[in-house]
Amino acid sequence: MKRSPAIANLILVILFAFSFMTPARADEGADRDKCIAKGEEAVKLIKEIGKEAAFKKINSDWDFRWIKGYVFVIEDEKATILAHRAYPSSVGKVMLNVKDADGKLYCQEIIRIAKTKGKGWITCNSGFKRDCYILKVPDENLIVVSVNTK
Repeated sequence: MKRSPAIANLILVILFAFSFMTPARADEGADRDKCIAKGEEAVKLIKEIGKEAAFKKINSDWDFRWIKGYVFVIEDEKATILAHRAYPSSVGKVMLNVKDADGKLYCQEIIRIAKTKGKGWITCNSGFKRDCYILKVPDENLIVVSVNTK
């Protein structure tokens, strides 16, 4: 039986496409691990080189922006954005009373977790679900948030 090369090529293209879809779902745990690692890296950077130098680096360094995530830093009273790798233009904006798509005051929740537990996770919805890893910066009024955009 003779097979058409077009059908064989179509099957290869479909299999190739599916090979990229499966790992994204299987890799969710690795994405959360990366959020934790990048959040801890940002806290360490703030402690080592100081706030202002760290904010500049976070706003510009690709280490704090990856395929499925990014890091931002807020102060822990009004949720003013101090550094944001994905959206540097948002620096200076006060986010305390901003709601996500589900009506959740997510920055207030971030502050609550940081102040009571020091670290933890929340899920926000800005049109699509995002897992946010929260870390209070020791001896500072700063919170690092590492976001997994799923």
